[in-house]
Amino acid sequence: MIKGDFPDEGVSINMGPPFQFMLSPPFNRFIENINRVMAFYPQAIKDFNIKVAPIDLKIIYDRQVFLIFLINSLEVYLSSTFKLITSMLRIDDPNSDFIINFIKKYGSIEKYNEYFRKESKLVFVSEFITKRIYFQQRDVCKECFKFVDIDIPRLDSRLWQKIFSKKDSYMQLRHKIIHGDRPSIEEINEIYSIDSLESALFDIVKFIYLIEEQRFLKYKCVEENSNFIQSLRKT
Repeated sequence: MIKGDFPDEGVSINMGPPFQFMLSPPFNRFIENINRVMAFYPQAIKDFNIKVAPIDLKIIYDRQVFLIFLINSLEVYLSSTFKLITSMLRIDDPNSDFIINFIKKYGSIEKYNEYFRKESKLVFVSEFITKRIYFQQRDVCKECFKFVDIDIPRLDSRLWQKIFSKKDSYMQLRHKIIHGDRPSIEEINEIYSIDSLESALFDIVKFIYLIEEQRFLKYKCVEENSNFIQSLRKT
């Protein structure tokens, strides 16, 4: 479908130059993960009567699995996008307090100091990020993306709160599910309703799109160097 019209069969249409907004490897992986999430969707949306005893817990488990995979897709995207960006950021000022303090918290300052005692050439930030970073933690996620100049809470404050707030957020729900919390009847009606599942899906997809848009605007060289883009330019 091109600009609202379906071309006739066998007709070739000139689409013009490649569109500017190209997807990063982490975003492509997120799409793959969402496809995996949607494999659980037909089971998760099966209706059931909570007034009938015993309650069909299998449907609740299917909905919990749907949410776990959905939230994990977000976490994987955040982690891989941060790694991608830091692998593109060169350290041009080894004495920067901003960089040193971040490396102290999330990497190896010993490795950092040792490197710059021996070498004068520039190196990427990712070389010194050695600790595991838990992007399901609100403050950690905010701080890490602030470091790469993406203020994700301000992209959409409503979505940020729904995903990361310390009460009744998707991340809190993930924590409860993983630690074996058994939902009450009220939670089954509200948190695990079909409407809630679909809202979580659209909220997370939209939030990641907003991050990916900022990633593209600030760090384009991934696309500029890709074989796919180069091949399009030669056609």
